[in-house]
Amino acid sequence: MTTSSSIPSQPASLSITHNKIQIIDLLCDALIGRFQKEHAAKKLIITGSDPVPHSVQAGIYTQRTDLRVTHGEADVIILNQVVKIAQENCTSIHVVCDDTDVFVLLIHFYATQDLHTNIYMVPTNTTRSAVDIGATARQHHDIVQYLLPLHALTGCDTVSTIYGIGKKKALNVLKQGIYPPLLGDFEANFDELEATAVKFIARCYGSRNVGSMSEVRFCVWQHKTSKGKSQKFRLPALPPTSSAFQLHVKRAHFQACLWMAALQADPPTWDSTDYGWMEDRANEILLPVSLPTGTLAAPEQVLNLLCCSCTSTDACSSRRCTCNKSDIACTIFCKCKMNGSVNITCMNPLNSTVEEISDDESDHDESDDD
Repeated sequence: MTTSSSIPSQPASLSITHNKIQIIDLLCDALIGRFQKEHAAKKLIITGSDPVPHSVQAGIYTQRTDLRVTHGEADVIILNQVVKIAQENCTSIHVVCDDTDVFVLLIHFYATQDLHTNIYMVPTNTTRSAVDIGATARQHHDIVQYLLPLHALTGCDTVSTIYGIGKKKALNVLKQGIYPPLLGDFEANFDELEATAVKFIARCYGSRNVGSMSEVRFCVWQHKTSKGKSQKFRLPALPPTSSAFQLHVKRAHFQACLWMAALQADPPTWDSTDYGWMEDRANEILLPVSLPTGTLAAPEQVLNLLCCSCTSTDACSSRRCTCNKSDIACTIFCKCKMNGSVNITCMNPLNSTVEEISDDESDHDESDDD
């Protein structure tokens, strides 16, 4: 009797470092074998689990110690090698990739390194056209220096996106002369970077408020719920709070700093936990910190406020009612109170207790007035 084992799931394969190394080595071996059969006269430079790439031509392997890198991001390794090869007076380089991070990195370093080599980003989908990196950098030379920090701030592979704020909207704000902070310099004053980030993201939301991000959040909420507008909106559509946004800017700044160090052989040794991340040692990964330690997700009064959705004729009489089950009275926010139907009577037993307390307090206030 024989049994067949299924292929492990993607999370199982990629969540363990040893598994990822094995997969990388298998892919490299397969790529080398195919390359030697189809392009024996050409040279292949390939980087696997070894930080020192290998040059393969006609079955001869050569170590390229000049291209050694220990960066953990494949995007950075690609950029590092493209720039170094371009500086060797190579006439043309084709980067076969669909990744937006790589695209932004190529444009940024093409401009800042004053490259002249023809560099094209070739999509894996043959129905799409290649992008001329040099022509793109020259066409947008006036905003090139802001593209990399803008990309980090509005979301990339390692930094979360802000709901409703896409690249197109952010670029439109940039072209209006409202600039994002120049993230990526560890010597920069973070408070100034954060203030600039607040101003830029506020404008992305259509707000001209120059206060804190929490103030921007309140202004956007007022606009969305003002008279004559629908009161139904998604909570994620609001800007983040100041506490959450500060951590977001720290992560974007940290990522931009790693990108700026892409031409170095080794990444900087900065502590990621100082920039909005926490370590998950069991799984050997970093997790984003959503709020500073000790910060509530919402004011305590809001967290304690529960609303039921009971609509039966004897609504809230049983423990199926959220409020009844939590031993609290129903409020005007509950469906039993807001429905307005004469056929619905809230039967929450806690309501009478609240009314009695209210009456007692009223009597007490009147006696004080006397």
